[in-house]
Formats: sequence, structure tokens, C-alpha cells
Amino acid sequence: MSEPLKVMIETSEAEARMLLDVVSPLSDLSAIQYKIEAAIEKQWAGMRYCQRYLEHGPKTGCEVSFIPNRIDKIFCCKSCAKASFEKTRPKRKRQ
Repeated sequence: MSEPLKVMIETSEAEARMLLDVVSPLSDLSAIQYKIEAAIEKQWAGMRYCQRYLEHGPKTGCEVSFIPNRIDKIFCCKSCAKASFEKTRPKRKRQ
């Protein structure tokens, strides 16, 4: 007996959920659906959203979601941290 065919698909969470919505009614794939959902949850478990993205929207160079290398990391990169600081700090009055 041959080994079962294993398929690896690299996709976003939204695309994977749309694929499940299409495939699920076609046949009884509840075990496969459960495994795919578990894999998605495991993949996204340690990820965070960039604070600058949440507050101000998309920006060129922003990764949107990232795996933090420190507990207190809230921005994906230095440019997002700098841009967020510049948007939130009060403007200086020149005399």
C-alpha cells in the first residue's frame, strides 16, 4: 500500500477559509477541515499586528503582522515606530 499524498499549500488565512467553504459541501471532509483550521491557528498563534497599522492604516514597508522577538514589541519595524511617533507627538510651536 502506498503512502497518502501530502499537499503543502502556502496561502493566507482568508484564502484558506474560502477554500474550505468551497470544498466542505462537496464531500465529508470534516477531519481534513479540522486539521487545516488547527494548522491555521498554530501558524497565527504567535503573530501580532503592527500597532501603527492598526492606528493609522497601511504604509509602504509595513509588514502588518509579524512574529515578535521581544515581549514588548508592538511595531513590525523601526520605520513604523518612527512614523507612529511622528503622527502622535504634539507639534512644536516655533517662536
